[in-house]
Amino acid sequence: MYDDVQRFNMPENKAVQTMDILRKIRKISNSREDATLKFGKIMETIAQSLQISVAACYVVLDDTYL
Repeated sequence: MYDDVQRFNMPENKAVQTMDILRKIRKISNSREDATLKFGKIMETIAQSLQISVAACYVVLDDTYL
């Protein structure tokens, strides 16, 4: 189905789940909302997908970590 599934020996159902998460993140990224709201929604999407209550993200801007 996906080239990456074979390359990384990823089960097909996991590949489909991963592609679904990426589609959701892309949809959020392409929305016209404020960047802060987008970031919150992306983190929420990742946390829900991983079935966790807390998620962290590190962002690098001009060699400075946020």
